[in-house]
Amino acid sequence: MSRRLQIPGEREQAELIAACQRALELSKTPGSCEAWPEPDSYLAADQALLGLPVEAAALEALWTLQNPDLGFPVCPGSPSCVDTSAKVWAALRLSGVTRGRLAQLGAAVRSMGGVDAFHELTKTEWALAGLIPPDRVAPSASPAAFVLQSRDRAGAGRLTLDLAEIGGCGQPAAPKATGLKAWWARALGKRHRAIPTLLDDLRREALGGSVLDPRTRAAWLAAACAGRKLDPPQPTPPPAHDEWFQSGVDATLAVQQPDGCWRDGEGAIHGTWRALAALRCGGYDDREAEVLRGGEWLRSTQNADGGWSEDSASTVSHTAWAVMGLIEGGDPTSESVTKGIEFLLARQTPEGWWRERAWTRIICPGLAYARDEARCHRDAVQAIEKFMQATIRGTNG
Repeated sequence: MSRRLQIPGEREQAELIAACQRALELSKTPGSCEAWPEPDSYLAADQALLGLPVEAAALEALWTLQNPDLGFPVCPGSPSCVDTSAKVWAALRLSGVTRGRLAQLGAAVRSMGGVDAFHELTKTEWALAGLIPPDRVAPSASPAAFVLQSRDRAGAGRLTLDLAEIGGCGQPAAPKATGLKAWWARALGKRHRAIPTLLDDLRREALGGSVLDPRTRAAWLAAACAGRKLDPPQPTPPPAHDEWFQSGVDATLAVQQPDGCWRDGEGAIHGTWRALAALRCGGYDDREAEVLRGGEWLRSTQNADGGWSEDSASTVSHTAWAVMGLIEGGDPTSESVTKGIEFLLARQTPEGWWRERAWTRIICPGLAYARDEARCHRDAVQAIEKFMQATIRGTNG
């Protein structure tokens, strides 16, 4: 006899499993969906700052992301960010846009603190591109910053912008035309034995990275300044940031937060799911206190609509991660899980897709996010499959 679940719609367990099966069948050959009208990232602006070719229409589309206060958010729905706003301003200025609307954006950047308020990664990138003097960047041990600090001037005179409009100093004078190899040999060649290692580090950071990641862009610019010719970084988002869970059970337990969650580069919900999965793979008992605390944290953060999110409105990906986290923690049939599954089923489109307008892909915490619809779809499918496997196994066992 099937158990009655206290969830919206009060579906019987067998009916819920059947609905999951139908959803999975529909997801195997989904129909086409109309694209969202707004961009899924600031890719166009990122490419423009690197001097790569960008279609004017892609830059123009960025205006759809502007906040009412005339600044630009890191991701839609968040407050305006000085780094993001300045990036859009610079990209449009470099493309030749001179309209009054851009002057208003410059005023918004000034109101947020201008260049002085930039994140250090942004300052490093802009200095390497020749937009601000190198001395505006704090000393750093990163390979990109080391290259920057070893030059009298950054860039090669390629970019010229009047930064007074956004509350910054003017364009530094272009270096003399002595060639990149000449300055590299003069500045570092005879007094720094770690140059080969430094260049290898730059190459690793730049190759295979995402142009959406400011760390990759800085490494690519630094490699170019060092005379290394590399292909431009790819526009695709990088893989999820969960590598540190591979170091073992003890290491995973050591970084659990006081409230019971784990945090990684994708946030607390993603981090808690990956940690609980790692502990399960490591043979850790799901009745242990750390696992129970992780599950309790996930249940406590569930929204009233049955979904999860890192801030306000529930998203497909965050809900899928939370559901999988609870299942990995030994809680496959609780009310929290079934409500989460109901949320996912309700968010599937008639064409079979799971789509998410929110930018749930964290490229660089606090600086770069993106929408990744293919990943959102995979997350939902994976969560429903895990739920069905756990439920059917529990019913048969």
